[in-house]
Amino acid sequence: MGFRKPNIKAKAFMLGLAVCFLAAAGLPGWVRAWDGAGTVNPGDAAAFVDAFFAERLASSRTPGAICILVKGGQVLLARGYGYADLEARRPMDPDRTVLRVASLSKPVVAVAVLRLAERGRLDLYADVNLYLRQLKVPPVYPRPVTLASLLTHTSGLDEGLIGMAARDGAGLVPLGDYLKSRLPARVRPPGEVIRYSNDGVALAALIVEEVSGRPFAEYAAANIFWPLGMARSSFVPRPDLMPELAAGYEARAGTLQRAPFDYFNVGPAASLLTTGSDLGRLLIGLFEGGRGEARILTEESVRQMFTRQFTHHPRLPGVTFGFFEYFANGRRALIHEGDWRGFAGLVLLIPEERLGLFVANNGQNHRLNLELVNQFLDRYYPAANSPAPAAVPAAGDLGRFAGSYRTVRYGQRSVEKLATLVEQFRVVADRGRLFLHGFGPGPAEFVLVDRMLFKMASGENYIAFREDETGRITHLFLGGDRFYPTALALEKVPWFETSEFGQLLVAAFGVLFGSACLAWPVGRWLGRRSGAFSLLAGKAGLGASLLGGINLSLLGGVTVGLFAIDRYEFVYGIPPGLLAVLKLSVFSALLGPLVGAVCLLAWVRGWGSTPSRLYYTAVAVGGLGFIWFLATWNLLPPP
Repeated sequence: MGFRKPNIKAKAFMLGLAVCFLAAAGLPGWVRAWDGAGTVNPGDAAAFVDAFFAERLASSRTPGAICILVKGGQVLLARGYGYADLEARRPMDPDRTVLRVASLSKPVVAVAVLRLAERGRLDLYADVNLYLRQLKVPPVYPRPVTLASLLTHTSGLDEGLIGMAARDGAGLVPLGDYLKSRLPARVRPPGEVIRYSNDGVALAALIVEEVSGRPFAEYAAANIFWPLGMARSSFVPRPDLMPELAAGYEARAGTLQRAPFDYFNVGPAASLLTTGSDLGRLLIGLFEGGRGEARILTEESVRQMFTRQFTHHPRLPGVTFGFFEYFANGRRALIHEGDWRGFAGLVLLIPEERLGLFVANNGQNHRLNLELVNQFLDRYYPAANSPAPAAVPAAGDLGRFAGSYRTVRYGQRSVEKLATLVEQFRVVADRGRLFLHGFGPGPAEFVLVDRMLFKMASGENYIAFREDETGRITHLFLGGDRFYPTALALEKVPWFETSEFGQLLVAAFGVLFGSACLAWPVGRWLGRRSGAFSLLAGKAGLGASLLGGINLSLLGGVTVGLFAIDRYEFVYGIPPGLLAVLKLSVFSALLGPLVGAVCLLAWVRGWGSTPSRLYYTAVAVGGLGFIWFLATWNLLPPP
């Protein structure tokens, strides 16, 4: 028995019924998915991106932007918006405008390392000291530092942001010399946490130089840029490129001000100059299995580059060789951002779709880039209707997760650590849930879904914790999703280094040392008429006043350094004024114990009245406590 073909009226009725059903289910979603999830029509994509920048460029006060979209071996979209130079009214051009893409240099370093590895000249898992001639990484831990750990930011090297750049070419230090004199110490074993490191990637680039016998800029030009047709890309400021360089702008005091062009001592990790079209050629080369006009990588190396190499928790996004995983709408993507004075860039890859998106702007507006990426994903790769994991009852008290946390990316052995005194995040346990403060205008709420895993109550994002052998919580891990774009490790802060305790301690020091500054003149004024201040009127009082003045100057100078000095000034070195203030710590460290010794002698010999000795003891104890404070926050000079 066969089926009869429906007549025209029946067809119309069935079509109308289907439209009504789909409309009830949500017409916009049906329209986007009409060609199947993942289908990106070039015309529709152009209209979408045009509309996005027409609205957001002006409202965000961003001078200009570039957007490149590729799929497989084709460019679907190459657009420029706004101005590359506001003063000259020079428009953004994806083919001609040269951009500083900062940390988007790092995937190029990964390509260079993988290229040498596939030729048998490097072993990704061998001790890097096998290849280094100008310097050696100290064997502090049993596990060595490897190229794999450098490319995944898991080497355990300390941070070294101070002095990583020069104001001009004359102050630039060659890569080998810079790392030989400034390579950060190893502060944890490799393979424990992701700790973003410019120095680590720069060290990987130095190995490329050592093995290839060529400066990294030359190696990349000959073996990556030329084969891919990236004629307007360079790791050095070529004379033919600089006239087309976009001006970077920073928002200051309500106005856009031109950012300076500076030079990176960590060169290959951050100094790439390129155009939107050239960056698109790099993405196409990777999606085409490492092929351009000539092959830069084998297909196996590209697969390895896109494969997860490390993660803090199986349910959290991790890191690959050169990229970070990014989970959105139930789909795995890869991401990398670049952010420097006046510039912000972002690359998003969806390997299974062979799709790549590059967006950059010259207003250092990384949020604008993320907005475009997330709206793009929602439009062309919407979330599937999959059930979320159910929350489970909290086993025991969630209070052990509560406390203050800070990013592990800080200089544990430099004054950079002081910034973590004011840049901390807080976890609060309440009503069987965790509330994370510090990542937005309000707290983010998370529910328990596994022993150390929590899911956002109103989103698809996860956070995870790590405990030591005693069950004490040591770390909080998050990121690689819309909550935070890349994988981030936070360590739990001991009570004596929390922001709350630090603020109370600084206030107490301020009152104590401020009064000590006045003690000697007050004692002199009262003279011998009042026994209560007799001790402070003499040499002991002078010592207390000197100690109070020195320590108060240190507190004030460091506070100004933290809040008043432009943070970018530190990449050129510690500002001279702050450096002069920090040198006062030498006098504080010498005078504090001396004042304490005089105080002890006063009690033994009965000098002065009891109130004066008690006050003097408080100043002495405060002076010794201040030395501990200076040592804790790396404010004492190195021995």
